[in-house]
Amino acid sequence: MTRNQATGFPQQLVSLLRELQIRALDPQQWERRLASRLLDRFDFTEEFQRPMLAALGRAFPHLQYLICKAAGSLFAVSPKDDTIGFSLIQGKAFEREVFDRALQRLEHHEPSIAFKGRAFVDVGANVGFMTVYAHQSGHFNRALCAEPDPVNFRLLKATIAMNDLEEFARLLPTAIGHRNGEVPLELADQNLGDHRVRVNADSSDGAFQEARRTTIRVPVTTLDALLSKESLQPTDVGLVWIDTQGYDGFVLAGGTDLLHGAVPVVCEFWPYGMKRAEGWPVFRDTVLRTFSGYYNLSESNAIFHPMDAITALFDQLGTGVGHTDLLLLPR
Repeated sequence: MTRNQATGFPQQLVSLLRELQIRALDPQQWERRLASRLLDRFDFTEEFQRPMLAALGRAFPHLQYLICKAAGSLFAVSPKDDTIGFSLIQGKAFEREVFDRALQRLEHHEPSIAFKGRAFVDVGANVGFMTVYAHQSGHFNRALCAEPDPVNFRLLKATIAMNDLEEFARLLPTAIGHRNGEVPLELADQNLGDHRVRVNADSSDGAFQEARRTTIRVPVTTLDALLSKESLQPTDVGLVWIDTQGYDGFVLAGGTDLLHGAVPVVCEFWPYGMKRAEGWPVFRDTVLRTFSGYYNLSESNAIFHPMDAITALFDQLGTGVGHTDLLLLPR
């Protein structure tokens, strides 16, 4: 928002209220409509966008989600989400370049790695942006989306419905790990993509004040159990996409049958999160046993790395909170 826009803001706000006829709407409806029109009406600069979203959240307590458009599709996002939601509200296709780069590398390995015409498995699906990209690509015949957080799961359902993908995507409100049962999920206040399975109940505070987070109990199952329940064979799966904030090793450990089916995997590689989840040894041992190598998708011209280079990458990124995304190729 420019200074001139700010000067005329009160008058335009009154005009918007009249346009929207809020008396005919319940609080959630008119707050969402007003917030969306405010974001559409003004050319908010980067400097003003985050404060504006924070102000909307405070001013409209009933405002649970906004509908925005990015990458040619509609997304339901929380105004409280200052990372993925914020990016989508700006009209930016969150991590689309990572998805496209992964598919380019897979196509380079055809036909030895067959992924087209098969299922896309989205673990830690958030609001469904990767599943939307998977459908847009035309390479997958269905999707399984696992998301354990109830707020994100509601947004995921809305995103899938708004894009008419109910026949394409099967949605499951669960975490994915190395066993079946329940796990504690710690909730991040502002970055709704940073919810994490808490492995250590006495977890100390870290770079993101994790120990202060509220936790809820959520169901957990394994990749193998998930596929069995959905009557899918490993050969039915074309690509598994994992983004679980350091819990990725446990996700892979629960997919022994699936991974033996030579399925490629994209996963976030975040040493800080792995250390807090006590998941690095599990991740390291599983990928060394299962995959031939990887592409570092943060590299614009990503080259193939043998799997035993993974320890050096962990050491390189493990000194801070740096992360990347890896495409893991089956043997």
